[in-house]
Amino acid sequence: MLCSKSNIWSQCFVGCLLLGVLTTCGVGCNSSSSQGTAPPPATAPGATTSAPATPEKPKGQAKAVIVGGDTYNFGSTEVGQQFEHVFEIKNAGTADLTLEKRPPSCTTCTSFEVDKVLLKPNEVARATVKWHVKAENPEFRQYAPFKTNDPDQLELKMHVAGKVVKRIVLEPIGQWNIGEVTEGQPKEFVGTVTSSTVDKFEIEAVTNANPKLKVTAIPMTAEKLAELKVKSGYELKAVLDSDIPVGEFRDAVTVKVLDPKPISLVVDAVAKRSGPLQLFGPGWNGDRMQLALSAFDPKEPLVARLFLYTRGIPDETKIIKVDCPDDRFSFELKPDSRFKGQAGDHRRYELFVKVAASNRPAVYTTLQPLKVEINTNQEKIKLLKLKITCQALP
Repeated sequence: MLCSKSNIWSQCFVGCLLLGVLTTCGVGCNSSSSQGTAPPPATAPGATTSAPATPEKPKGQAKAVIVGGDTYNFGSTEVGQQFEHVFEIKNAGTADLTLEKRPPSCTTCTSFEVDKVLLKPNEVARATVKWHVKAENPEFRQYAPFKTNDPDQLELKMHVAGKVVKRIVLEPIGQWNIGEVTEGQPKEFVGTVTSSTVDKFEIEAVTNANPKLKVTAIPMTAEKLAELKVKSGYELKAVLDSDIPVGEFRDAVTVKVLDPKPISLVVDAVAKRSGPLQLFGPGWNGDRMQLALSAFDPKEPLVARLFLYTRGIPDETKIIKVDCPDDRFSFELKPDSRFKGQAGDHRRYELFVKVAASNRPAVYTTLQPLKVEINTNQEKIKLLKLKITCQALP
């Protein structure tokens, strides 16, 4: 039976439709195709496929290290000495290290040189630092710097440190404060003469003017030298008699040292004896035994009053003599009738300091006071030493 044209077209249409459905559903495809994975893109003719990028390896880094530390301590020395020290600088990194000199902390006393400025990894450079000690300094410290390419240490410093002291030192410096002297009890005091730089020196003599003070030099033991951290030294044992005059005591002590040339060291020994008396009143400084007068016109007379208190002295105290280099000043001592203990061995007096009128100025300072000595009739307070300061301008 012959098919009509319409039947043929119908069969073709159904066949094509079935073929499309089968292709879309993946009939006959493998499992990967069934996951819906897209096929790789087609490569154009003549094109090449590039490999994945490899991560870049990190570059090396320089690392500057000062072998043994960045500070050299030279201990104790004296003015005028010159020294040098060699620092070793190592490149502990994985790249070349560069060193560039920079100005030292003290361009007049410190200088330095280095034998190489480019160091391969593990190479060592030798840097020589020189310094000249020009002044005393208990905390001497200078440094020599490099600029580097070490990112963790762009500036590298080499330090030199120590103490710059006197060759021979007498201590305490300037003044020995012996303190208050009690009647019947000699006062002892110990000073020192030492050196941190000299292995040995000798004391030729120790002298002073007042026989009431005796000073003896005794070589220090090894234990004492170690305790004070010095190389050589002496102890100066001072003994002050208790019967010094009432008031302030002052005497200059001179120590003559051989090293090997003679050196004279001087210190003031200062003490105070109150004895059986006490002075007080406006402008009075008992520690210094000094009276400060207020400013006044020297053309007008001036009278200042202090109180003198005694104990253990039943008899009346009187002034016998006054030594004063300024004839305008006079002194008068009177019993204070208002004091009730006057009948016993406790007494109080009024001490009048009088300044006569004149056309002359009277200027006495703390450094240059008017020094007065008052002699009394009492053996225990035979001599009173006072100082007066004032500013009297016409």
